[in-house]
Amino acid sequence: MRPFAALSHAGQVRRLRGAAQAVLPEFGLPPGPLRLVGVSENAVFELRAPQGRFAVRVHRTGYHSAVGVASELAWLAALGAALGDRVPAPRSTAQGGWSATTAAAGLDQPRQVSVIPWMPGRRLGSRLGPGWARAVGELTAHLHLHARHWAPPARFERPVWDAAGIMGGAQVTWRPPELLPGLTGAERRGLEALRLRLTAELDGWPRGPEDAGLIHADLHGFNVLLEGGRAHAIDFDDCGYGWWWADAAVALRPGPRTPDAVALLRAWAAGYRQVAPLPHLGPERLPALWAARRIAVGGWFAADAREDLRERYLDFVLTDLRWLLQAWPAGAFHRQAAAGLRAA
Repeated sequence: MRPFAALSHAGQVRRLRGAAQAVLPEFGLPPGPLRLVGVSENAVFELRAPQGRFAVRVHRTGYHSAVGVASELAWLAALGAALGDRVPAPRSTAQGGWSATTAAAGLDQPRQVSVIPWMPGRRLGSRLGPGWARAVGELTAHLHLHARHWAPPARFERPVWDAAGIMGGAQVTWRPPELLPGLTGAERRGLEALRLRLTAELDGWPRGPEDAGLIHADLHGFNVLLEGGRAHAIDFDDCGYGWWWADAAVALRPGPRTPDAVALLRAWAAGYRQVAPLPHLGPERLPALWAARRIAVGGWFAADAREDLRERYLDFVLTDLRWLLQAWPAGAFHRQAAAGLRAA
């Protein structure tokens, strides 16, 4: 049998699908056909069974430990109990766990498999407007309120999204984005200088309960589903401990296609304030977090993106980084954060 790493993408998917099917009975589900939804950090399949429609995730080896996967699912289960179908509460195994381990022949290493309900709603991707932002702000406030008052179980392990986690590779495979192909020497030097400046700034921020806590950390337009004006969050794979404003920074970041985020930020803040007061220091926090997120994405593409993703999105990432190098020194991020949160 050929080693897993030597297989084509299609060959790896076939083995992952077979491994997932083999453990479905542990979740009380029949080992029926699994339709591939996508492969990023995890391989995600759709299952239609008599019990309903489910997303079956085969978790990537080495991205999170078994304890880390169990911790994500424990928070999802608690959120599901509190918020209902706003999040995908995991299906438990017959033994009461939130995941099953598969060591099927042909895999590189044993993998964790989890099963969550298929979530209602539609993705807007990058076609975001104030209605979307308001719905996401409202949902984010619910997530933050829950995190502030929830007591995690023993052996709870999730990433820490501080400066080292966002821009230093402490949590994921990462390389400095200035190593991406296609950048000029001046652009590489500019990105390195900005990365070092942002790292120093974030290193000085406090991380007490008023500033930081357990966050989703990836609430962009592909991880939020809208249904009847209500937002549902999916893909908690990167949930961890970070600044509260980081969730807004991911959801609303300005860019070359949407250079003015003021209207989105005002709508997001209005939705959040329907549920809870805004976290403090928003105008001071958002600009650096907006910039750091772009650098983090560039660093992930430099190190960890699959070849097909690089080919498809490299030009978009480079355009983003070049726009950042123009917008940051011009003060665009700081002006937008101040204007968007002025009324709040």
